[in-house]
Amino acid sequence: MSGKELPRAGLRQTLVRQTRRVAWWEFGEVSAKKTVLYCHGTPGSGVDAQLFTASAQDLGLRIIAIDRPGYGHSDREPGRNVASWAHDAQAVLDHLGIEKVAVVGYSGGCPHALALLQEMPERISSLGLAAPFIPRKGFAGWVERVSAPWRMFVAWALNSLGSRVAHRSTRVRNLLTDAQAFRQGICGAIDDERAIINNWGIEPGALRIALATHQIPVTVWIGGRDRVIAPKESRQVAHLLGAKIILHPHSTHSTLLFSLSLSSKV
Repeated sequence: MSGKELPRAGLRQTLVRQTRRVAWWEFGEVSAKKTVLYCHGTPGSGVDAQLFTASAQDLGLRIIAIDRPGYGHSDREPGRNVASWAHDAQAVLDHLGIEKVAVVGYSGGCPHALALLQEMPERISSLGLAAPFIPRKGFAGWVERVSAPWRMFVAWALNSLGSRVAHRSTRVRNLLTDAQAFRQGICGAIDDERAIINNWGIEPGALRIALATHQIPVTVWIGGRDRVIAPKESRQVAHLLGAKIILHPHSTHSTLLFSLSLSSKV
């Protein structure tokens, strides 16, 4: 498919780097001039961005949501770090002929959104981070690294249980669970979790230079009742990036996505 052809909403996929398949989802107005690149959480997949379909259609936005390696229909890339994922995103944007995007990341997708800021700042019009994940330090960080496979196993088990409970309604199942996240099993989720809790391959100095050079506005959304990513941790990220903070005092980690407004990002 050439960059001039207009794709239909739903799953799209292509082959990049000769050997790996990279998949993405499109929602909203697929022919729109303004595009949002959504970086899903951990675990997750691009299908999560369907939550924004109605608002994207109202605002005339096209949403591109890429399955990271091992999730959905994208092939695994064992041993990758966060920064290397930017090459997948660049390949998809090049394939679609998209020059500039507003980037939105959620939770474990936020480090990957920052990777885009480091690797392709000239293609970013704005950056939004919802409940941005940062690795913990010291003993807490050690526990986080050691327990990573078990946390993903629990997530897989809960996802499987939710899928069975909601088996009568595809819409409910898609909202409560993400079957695409574990479509290939648990390994992709473990790879992703290890990538975000270890060295990202991202330099804070490079992020500040990119923001200053390209004048990219940054927004950080925080859930006041988030017990997964503490509000104080999200504020640290906002301070580092000189970001505007939008607090949703009654939102938890899971419900924060329902509170976001795409209009502030484009």
